[in-house]
Amino acid sequence: MEDKKNYWQNKISLWLHDPVCKVFDIPNHTKTANEIASLFGLSSDSHFYKISDSIAVSLTRSILPDYDKGGNIDFKSAEQQYITHPLVKNGKMNVNLSNININSEKLLEEIKDTINTDIGDLKAANNIGEDSEKWAEVVYNYLFFAFQRRLRNENIGRLGAIWDILPADTRIPDHSLWSHLGLVSAIGSSMGENSDLDKKGDISLVVFSLTPVQEFISKARKLRDYWTGSVLLSYLSFTGITYVMKNMGPDHIVYPSLHNQPLVDSWLDKEYHLGSFLKENDADLKNLIDDTKGIAAFPNKFVFLCSDDKVENVCKNIKKRIQSEWIKIADSVKTFMQSEENDVFTKLWDTQIEDFWKFSWASSKLTELDDKDVLDKLLPSDRILGEYELIKAFKESRSGNFDNGTARLYSSTHSLIQSVLAAGKMKPSNIRRSQNGEKCPLCGEREVLHNFKYTGTSSSKDYSEAVKKFWDKMREKRNLDVSSFTQVGEHERLCAVCSVKRFLPTIQLKDSLLAQIFNSAKNFPSTTEMAANSFLSELDNYMKKNGIQITNHKDLIDYLHNADIFINDIDETSSKEILEKIEEEAKIKFTDKDKYYAVLLMDGDKMGDLINGETIEACWQDVIHEDLVKNIKNGKLEIPHLKEFLPKKRTMNPALHAMVSDALNNFARFGVQPAIKAAGGRLIYAGGDDVCAVLPLEQALNAAYKIQEAYRLSFAEYTKDGVHSISEGTPEMKKIGLHLGKGAQGISLSGAIVIAHHKAPLREVIQAAHRLLDGTAKDRAGRNALAIRLSKRSGGDRDFFFKWDAQNIFADSGFGSASIYEAFNSIQKAVIEDKISTTLLYKLQSLSNFFAPLLKTVDEKERICRLLKYELSHSGTSSEDKNIENYVRDLAGICFIKNKENTGLEFIPEAAIIAAFLGNPRGGKK
Repeated sequence: MEDKKNYWQNKISLWLHDPVCKVFDIPNHTKTANEIASLFGLSSDSHFYKISDSIAVSLTRSILPDYDKGGNIDFKSAEQQYITHPLVKNGKMNVNLSNININSEKLLEEIKDTINTDIGDLKAANNIGEDSEKWAEVVYNYLFFAFQRRLRNENIGRLGAIWDILPADTRIPDHSLWSHLGLVSAIGSSMGENSDLDKKGDISLVVFSLTPVQEFISKARKLRDYWTGSVLLSYLSFTGITYVMKNMGPDHIVYPSLHNQPLVDSWLDKEYHLGSFLKENDADLKNLIDDTKGIAAFPNKFVFLCSDDKVENVCKNIKKRIQSEWIKIADSVKTFMQSEENDVFTKLWDTQIEDFWKFSWASSKLTELDDKDVLDKLLPSDRILGEYELIKAFKESRSGNFDNGTARLYSSTHSLIQSVLAAGKMKPSNIRRSQNGEKCPLCGEREVLHNFKYTGTSSSKDYSEAVKKFWDKMREKRNLDVSSFTQVGEHERLCAVCSVKRFLPTIQLKDSLLAQIFNSAKNFPSTTEMAANSFLSELDNYMKKNGIQITNHKDLIDYLHNADIFINDIDETSSKEILEKIEEEAKIKFTDKDKYYAVLLMDGDKMGDLINGETIEACWQDVIHEDLVKNIKNGKLEIPHLKEFLPKKRTMNPALHAMVSDALNNFARFGVQPAIKAAGGRLIYAGGDDVCAVLPLEQALNAAYKIQEAYRLSFAEYTKDGVHSISEGTPEMKKIGLHLGKGAQGISLSGAIVIAHHKAPLREVIQAAHRLLDGTAKDRAGRNALAIRLSKRSGGDRDFFFKWDAQNIFADSGFGSASIYEAFNSIQKAVIEDKISTTLLYKLQSLSNFFAPLLKTVDEKERICRLLKYELSHSGTSSEDKNIENYVRDLAGICFIKNKENTGLEFIPEAAIIAAFLGNPRGGKK
C-alpha cells in the first residue's frame, strides 16, 4: 500500500459523519455522530465531509424539504415505519416496531458498549502498537463489514434484522444507511487523493474487465474442470478487487457486492483478524453462508470509484496483481507436473500461461451538466435526457444539495464507461504467440505439453511418440488408480491452461484463500454420478435397510460409466456379490433413464437495461415517503420542480447499483444454492444474475422454478430453508434483504435445461445449453421463460419452452392447472403414478394430421380436449377416473400454445414426450 498520511483516519471520519442510529433521533444526529467517533479517538468531521456528503446526496436523493421545514419523518412513529423498494412501483415493506419502545439515549449506550467491547478485542487480535494509521485501516474495515452484522447479531435495541435495512433518509427510504456511509467515504477519500488542488471534485467511475470468460470456463471434459474454471476466474477477479480494497478501501467498489461473501470474509480475517466479528450467531444462517464457499460468485468485471488522476496507475496495478496471482497459481501446477527441469516444457508452459488473460478498463469522471454536449456525441439521447433534465431542474432550483459543485450525472457516466469498454473489445486483441504441434483436445488452440527437445527438427513420428511418452508417464504418476482415469484420460493430453484447471483442485495450496474452496473438490460429482443419482440413492437405502456396506462407491461409479448392467468387472468380489443379490432380490436396475442428467443455465433478462436504469419501474412518488408526497401534491410543501417530477422514473445512482448488487448476491447465497442443494445438484457458478448447475433429472424443473421465484422477490427473509417473501419486517427475523422486485416490468430470469447423456461431451452440452437459453428461452419465447431440451443419443433433440407466468388456456370450469408450469408438473406426476400411459404421450406426435384442422383458430379448444380425452380413455386411463378432465386440459395446455400472431394454435408434441421421459419411473415403462 502507498504511504498516505492519515488516509484511513480521514476515511473513518467521513464514514462516521452520520450515526448508525440516525433515523431514531434525527434532530440530535450530529451530536450522536461525534460521540461515536470519539470512541475511536476521532471527530466525525473531515476536510471533505460537507462536499462529499453533498455529492452523495445529490446522486441518490431528490430535492427534499429540510427536517425542520416540514420534512421530518419520525421513524419511531408506528404509522410511518416502512421501507420503499427502489425498483418496484408501489413497493413497500412495513417495519413493525410496535413492540419496541425506542429510547434514543438507551440505544446509543448499547451501541457504544458494543463498540467499546469490540475495540478491545480488535486491539488484542491485531497487536498493532502505536501505528495509528494501520489501526485506522483495521477499524474502517470493521465498520464497513462487521459493525452492521454485530448490531444485528447482538440484537442491539431489540431491532434484530432491521439493522440490515435501516434507511439513509426517512424522507426517501429506498436506500440503506450503510450504502450512504460508504459512498460518502469513497467520494471524500477520492477527492483527497487528487494531486491537483483545483480538481478536488474530479472523481472517476471505472470499470475493469478480465477476459476471456466462456473460452476459459466451458472448454472442459469433466464437470470438475468446468467448476474449477469458474472458481478460478471468480477468484482472479476477486484478486483485482482486493487491490482496491487494500489500497483505497472496500467502499470504493460500486459492484459486485462484497457483503456476505465467504471469500471476502476469509480475506478480512487474514488481513485484519476480523473473523470472530463476522461470524453469524444463528446456526441456520451460518450454514447457509458456509454452503456457498465453493460458489464462483465474482463476475469477470467490477466497477469502482477512484480519484481522477490515479485511475491509470490503479488499473495497471490491478492488472499486475491479477497476472501475478495467476502465474503463482499456475506455477504450483507446473511444479506438480514437472518431475525434473526441462527447458522445452518450461518455455511452452510459460508462453501459454503468460499470454492467456486479456485486461481492459474504461473510466470517466462523474460527468456534470456542462458535459452534455460531449455526452450527446457519445451516447443515445434517450440514455441521458431524463437524468439531465432532472438534475438541471434541481440545480436551477438552488435547493437542498444541488449546486455547481455537487450536481453529477451518474447514470450517464456509467453508460459511457460501459460503452467505451464494449467498443474497446471490438478492437483486435493482443495476438498470442503462435502454437505449433499437436493441439490440446479440450481448447483446440494451444499445443499439448511435452518435453521433447527436437520439435521442428525431427520427424512427426518422433514428436508424437515423445508426447505420448510424456503423458503416459503423467498418467502413471498422477492417476490415483491406474485402472481408473480419474485425473487424466487414457488418451488425453493437455495444454498448460487446461492442465491448471485439471490438477489445481488436487494440489495443496499454501497460504491461499483458494484452498478452502478446493477442499470439497475431491467429492465433486462426475456426470455419471449425477445421472445415476436416483439409482445410487435407491441402492444406498436398500443397503442401509439390510445392513449391507459397500466401501468403495468410486469403483461403482467408474463401472457405471462404462456399463449398462452389472457384470463381473466390479473390482471388489464382495461388491459384485452384493450387487448381483440386489439385482435379483431388490430388482434395482441401472436403466436407460439413469444415464441422463440435467444442466441448468439461468440468466437475468435485460440486465444491462436494469443496470443503466432503463427498466426501473418505480417513480419518485413511489420511493419518497407518502406523507411528503401527499403534502407536495396538495401544496402544503412548496418544493421547486419536485412536483412535476413525482410521476417520473427514479434515476439510477450508486445506491441503486449497490442495492442491485446486494440483491443479486443475496439471491445467489440464499436463493440459488439452497434450491440446488435440496434438489441433490451441484452449483457450478452463481455470479450476479448468471447461474449454472448440474442436477438429477427429477428435481431440475422444480429447482429452476424456485430459483426464478427467489430472483423476483421484493423483500426477502432468509431461513434455514433458503429465501422467502415477506411483507413486513419484525425483530424476530434472522436476516432480511431486498431482491430485484416481484412484478416489476423487465425484472425476470430466463433458463435452459438440457437433459444430456452422461457420456455426451461436456463442452457440447454446455454450448447447447447456451444456445437454448439465448435462442429459445430469450429470443423465441420472449424472455421470462424456461426452455427444456431432451437430447437423447438416439432420436435427436426435442425442445419445449414456456413463460414462467404463462397461463393454461385450456383450464376451464375448475378443471386443469392454472399455469403451463403447473400443467407440465401435473402430467409428469400422472406418469409417475401410472395414471397416463407414456406410450400415448409418445404417440401424440403421430396425430399431427388429426389436430391440424383444429389449429387455425383459438376457438377449437373444446374439440381438442374431446380428442385427447378419447385417446386417454383408450390408452389405459379410465374414463371413470375423476382426474381425467384435469389430465386432458393439462395435456392440451402444454402441447397446444397460441402462435406468435395470436390467431391460432401451435402443436408442440415434444412437451408430452419430455414429460413422459422425466416422469417415467426408474425401471418402469419405456
